[in-house]
Amino acid sequence: AGKIWLLVTYLVMFIAVYCPVIQREEQELLVMYPSNYPSYRHSVPRFWPRWPGQNLAQSKENRWFQWSLFLTNREYRFLVSVVAAGIVLFWKIS
Repeated sequence: AGKIWLLVTYLVMFIAVYCPVIQREEQELLVMYPSNYPSYRHSVPRFWPRWPGQNLAQSKENRWFQWSLFLTNREYRFLVSVVAAGIVLFWKIS
């Protein structure tokens, strides 16, 4: 949009909404999986994906993108929404 205040507003809203949600979910997961969750939390990045080659202690199938999980978890819904939003934005600026 070319407006710095939009970026700042987005970042503030992201932090205000998602940080409390993440903390609550982490507490719930700790209660549900007290023996496994601490090691999982320390091995998986909170916000950014792991780059290929990082954390080589994990098995290869757990490090790379898997289409089967993409379909099982219905992540295609997010992909469709991002593409639709991109089309709408492109249409609006045309």
